[in-house]
Amino acid sequence: MRIALRALPAMIVLLFFVSCSKNDHEPGPSCIFTGKMLVEETKGSFNSKFTSTIELDSENPDMPNEIRRTTVNERTEGPDNLPLQKTTETYKYNFKYDVNGFLTMLALHRSFIFEGVKGSYLYGNRSYRNFKLDEVTTYEYVYQANLASSVSIKTITTEQPDNFPAVITELEQTKVYKYDVNGKAISALTISSVGEIKSTFTNGIIATSVSTNKNGTVLSDTRYNDMGLPLSISSNNSLFEMSYDKRGNLVSVKTSSEGRLLYRYELHYDDFENPENTIKKFFKGIPEVIPTVQSTDGVNNTISENAIDDKSQLKSEYKTAYQYNNSGLPVSAVRSLAGDTSGQKRVISFRYKCP
Repeated sequence: MRIALRALPAMIVLLFFVSCSKNDHEPGPSCIFTGKMLVEETKGSFNSKFTSTIELDSENPDMPNEIRRTTVNERTEGPDNLPLQKTTETYKYNFKYDVNGFLTMLALHRSFIFEGVKGSYLYGNRSYRNFKLDEVTTYEYVYQANLASSVSIKTITTEQPDNFPAVITELEQTKVYKYDVNGKAISALTISSVGEIKSTFTNGIIATSVSTNKNGTVLSDTRYNDMGLPLSISSNNSLFEMSYDKRGNLVSVKTSSEGRLLYRYELHYDDFENPENTIKKFFKGIPEVIPTVQSTDGVNNTISENAIDDKSQLKSEYKTAYQYNNSGLPVSAVRSLAGDTSGQKRVISFRYKCP
C-alpha cells in the first residue's frame, strides 16, 4: 500500500486511535479546551481551501452531551474562484449516561456530502457528480459490577449517488469483555456478519488486536506497548511501525511493503500540553479509549515533522510555530513547509474557557 507523504499526518492520527488502553494521566489545565479551527489555503491556477473545526461541550467537559468535528474541502479555479467541487464531512457524537455517570449510549452520526461542478467523486466502480453518505452508529453499553460487560453496535448507512435511488445497509456487531478476579480486562471479542476482532490485555492494558473476515483471513494485526500505544500494524503486505518518547508522544512511523521500507515520518514536540489530549476519551467502567474528535495525537504539541520517501529520497520538513497564553496553552499556530515559496500555510486557532 503506497501512501503519499502529505497523507501521513492523517494516517498517524488514525494509527494512534486505532485502539488504546486506559492509562494514568495528569489532570488537565485549569482552562477548559472548547474547540479549534484549522484553515489551509493553496493559490494558483487551481485553488484549494481546507477548513477543519472541532466543537466541544464546554459546560460538561467530563460528561459531554455532544461534540463534533467538521471538515470542508473546496476547490476553485482561477482568480475569480470559480467553483469546481466541495466536500463536507461532519462527525457528531451524542452521549447518554445513567444516574451513576456510566456511559450507556454513544451515537455517532457521520455525514459526507460531495458537490461537483466540474469534478466528480469516485465511489465503488463509478464516478458521480454529487454524492451523499449518511451513517449512524449507536453503541449501547451493559455493565456488571461497574465494569462494561458488553456493547451492542448497530450501523445504518444510507448512500445517495446523484439521482439514483438511495441504498440503505445495516450492520450489527456485539462486543464482549472478560475480566480477571481483580477486575482487570483480559480480552475483548467483537463479532459481526463480516468478521471479528479479538483483543487481549496485559495487566488491564490492551496488548494485541487482530481483525479477521468471516472466512478467518487476517485483515490487520496490531501490537501495543505497555502504555497501550500501537507499536506495529500489519495489513495485507503493509507494515507500520511506531515509536514513542517517555511522555507517550509518537516520534516516528515507518511504512514498509513486502519487507521494503517505503516511508518514514519523524516528529518533535514542545513541552506544553496538547489541548486535544484533554478531550474526553476515558469513561469509567470501560477498559479502552473511546476516540472521538481528536485530530492530533500526543501529550505535547508537534513543532516539526520530517517526511522521508525512501524510494525517491524526497524529504519534506514542516515547522509549526505556536503562540501560548499565560497557562502555557497554545492559542494559535502556523504550520509551513520548509523551503516552500508558494506561501501556503496552515493556520490554527484554539478556544478555551478560562476561570
